[in-house]
Amino acid sequence: MTTSSDQRAALRLQRLFSGALPDGETSSEATAEVLVLPGAGPDPLRDLALDPSSLVVAPEDAGVRPEHVGGAEVLTYEGGVGAEDDLLLDGGLVVSVQPYAAAAFMPVTCPTLVSVTAPEDFEAYVEDADAAVALGAFPDALLHPLTALGDVCALGSEHPCGTPMQTRAVVHPDDTVRPAVGGVPFPAAEPRPSACTGCLGGVAAPEDLDAARAERPWLSRYLNAVETLRLLAGRLDAPAQVSGFGMRLSETLEPVPTEPAAAPMLVQAGEEVLVADPVSRRVLRAGPDAARILEVVLANDGGDPVDAVGRHLGLGGAVARSAVAEVGRTLDELGFPLRVGEPA
Repeated sequence: MTTSSDQRAALRLQRLFSGALPDGETSSEATAEVLVLPGAGPDPLRDLALDPSSLVVAPEDAGVRPEHVGGAEVLTYEGGVGAEDDLLLDGGLVVSVQPYAAAAFMPVTCPTLVSVTAPEDFEAYVEDADAAVALGAFPDALLHPLTALGDVCALGSEHPCGTPMQTRAVVHPDDTVRPAVGGVPFPAAEPRPSACTGCLGGVAAPEDLDAARAERPWLSRYLNAVETLRLLAGRLDAPAQVSGFGMRLSETLEPVPTEPAAAPMLVQAGEEVLVADPVSRRVLRAGPDAARILEVVLANDGGDPVDAVGRHLGLGGAVARSAVAEVGRTLDELGFPLRVGEPA
């Protein structure tokens, strides 16, 4: 593969393993990715609606050809996707697969998929999320630029899942077709547009998945914070802290994340404060006063921003109104995708 095809394959693999449907994608735009596990036969592929925009990732010895799968692109591999396996793709790209609980102890030397493969992995994930909220400590294994977390649609509280739109499937050795490596067979679980259970229900109890999200409605916010810190890796001169995770610029705010999952993140590194949008991946620098105003507006989530800024920052009504308007104008001039001037 060429460098560009390597990059394209890596992006599609990341989407296949993450399970997340890109923001704004519709069923008419979605493309399908299918993984055939070692030992699985090709027969279940005949029942899938594939076309030339689809991607099928299959073992070399499976004998899958484009003409067998509706003209879909076929990418072959050696190895496997089980715990501590390596996936060697045609062309030389290597992807390491690590169980979540073990990833903290393994060096990252190539693109690495960190996956929940057993109940203890899910327990470790929840413990790490709780530690991030309480202490601001994020797991180093997830912050490396070469790592990706699998099945975020089941780990997050609001992350969109591609399963209802049938954009990913995994063919298992028992010839069942599932939405993920650790998923339950179709159609055993009712597909959900977000906070799914089917994509991890084969390795973690669905009731445990639902309970963890109910107790932690901020889990998608946490995953977006992890993604933001991974984006900023190597660009900061001091340790990073994320508002809502063990730190607030304004101490009167709730210490836990109350912001919408996809709202911009406020990241403090030393004396510098950055505004990072997890959707567009844009990053802006902010002055301390503007950052505090923006933090209050984001954490207020749907209330009157002027009233919230006045209460939390001790400003009179006219001053608070002017401050919110000024921050809003600045963001508009910069083309930043956020509106702060009116209640949501």
